[in-house]
Amino acid sequence: MEKPVKEFIRSFQKQDDVEAAEMGDKLIEAIERREPFKNLELKIAPRHGVHWVSYSAVPLGNRENHKGWRGVGRDITAQKELEIQLYRQANYNHFTGLPNRFRFSESINGRIKDGGAGYTGILGIIRLGGLDKIRTNIGNSKNNEVMGQIIRKLTDGAGDNALIGNLDGWDLGIWIDNPDIYLVDRLHQFAKDLKNPLRMDQDYFHISCSIGLAFYPEDANDKKGLFKAADLALNSAGSLLNHRVVRYTKTFGTQIQKRLNIMKEMPQALGDQQFEMYYQPQIRRRTKEIIGAEALIRWKKDDALYVSPVDFIPLSEQSGFIITLGEWILERITRDAMTWPLPLQVAVNISGVQLEDPGRLLRSLKNALKKSGLPPERLVVEITESAVVERYNAVSGFLKNIKSWGVQIALDDFGTGYSSLSYLQNLPLDKLKIDQSFIRNMHRDQKSEEIVHIIILLARTLSLTTMAEGIDKPEQVGILGKLGCDVFQGFLYGKPLAIGDFVGMLNGPSPSQPSVAE
Repeated sequence: MEKPVKEFIRSFQKQDDVEAAEMGDKLIEAIERREPFKNLELKIAPRHGVHWVSYSAVPLGNRENHKGWRGVGRDITAQKELEIQLYRQANYNHFTGLPNRFRFSESINGRIKDGGAGYTGILGIIRLGGLDKIRTNIGNSKNNEVMGQIIRKLTDGAGDNALIGNLDGWDLGIWIDNPDIYLVDRLHQFAKDLKNPLRMDQDYFHISCSIGLAFYPEDANDKKGLFKAADLALNSAGSLLNHRVVRYTKTFGTQIQKRLNIMKEMPQALGDQQFEMYYQPQIRRRTKEIIGAEALIRWKKDDALYVSPVDFIPLSEQSGFIITLGEWILERITRDAMTWPLPLQVAVNISGVQLEDPGRLLRSLKNALKKSGLPPERLVVEITESAVVERYNAVSGFLKNIKSWGVQIALDDFGTGYSSLSYLQNLPLDKLKIDQSFIRNMHRDQKSEEIVHIIILLARTLSLTTMAEGIDKPEQVGILGKLGCDVFQGFLYGKPLAIGDFVGMLNGPSPSQPSVAE
């Protein structure tokens, strides 16, 4: 006796698997409509483990005289397992299992949006010191044990509903919804308890702790503002011996004033030609030849004073000045690249703010290429994962346009954001740039090496070139060579150079390069 379609599909799914049920509903709906469908995924759980299948089919006959289906199902289990693994690696800290900065901040954003009228929250950024000494003396496992104890103490004080994340290094983040009036007192007690020496085996270790707090909505009404306020409070807490827990106040305004001054000075600095483009070489692994350079902007106020890009790039994005600055950068780098003695590629970073107006950005790119005469194949546009996720439709259309011209496209900082295989397959990418946080740690951290290996395997499957940035140690070169990374970039191969110095390097003898394992 034939089973109804819905009953048949459900018989292969776990009853409590919400994700599987949603996939099943979409497939059942498509079948009941008796219309063609393509690449509908289904999660099933037969006797041995979990499997994913992708179905595409067309109906035979018409709706009134439906005779069945002709289609195909593909087993995509390996692809899905890799996507899940990449998602975990990209969104959670592999030591603590806590959400990383990206996932933590996205969760806060979601809670704020869903909170409704009267919703309140507290963001705390907790900086821990002394853990490096524990790791050096008694190893990673004990260090992780200590971190586990700290997280449990924090949860005990903040409550089970608190969201805790692992930010950068030994920094933790905590978010508390609708906190009670005693919450800050409990955080003070948490910091005070950590001042007592911690015993591990026969040794005693001191853990330092500073906490910066920002209140929603009093101190800021969005996640970016909250993180800025908590960071300012944290920096103040770290400088005060008797105040380890500090809430953001307007007395931290001197730093804000500095930022405001930078914002005001940027347009005039562009007119006064204070901005310069520097170029960092990129090296092909197998031939050890320079194949291109990444363009990096510098702000030189006078002979002795530079403004760090870490300071002015985020501020240019916040103020919208990045649109004008980005157009200047495109004209400058395409013109500079035409003066190089070799037809190398030049890579440029595109801000997410620029991608908010893809039409204007397209016109800017086209004008820069036309004015300079640079062949489109020599230009590489780099975008970040977060820009793709936040503006997928606009970004997708923009990339397809420039790809049709011949411009190459690289996904920058790969591994730190969403890491979904779906957009990797659908976007016209040429290169993946592995985030330097993984490169920096992989010679002393097996997990980082494993992540790099996964990314390289994924890129190879999708026929994408892999690039590693931030290389500054020969040990990293050896590991990357063994894993099969295609292109290297970092101080070990050359610092960013002003245009004159870069051209001089290209005209001179080839610089000696570290040996690379094949």
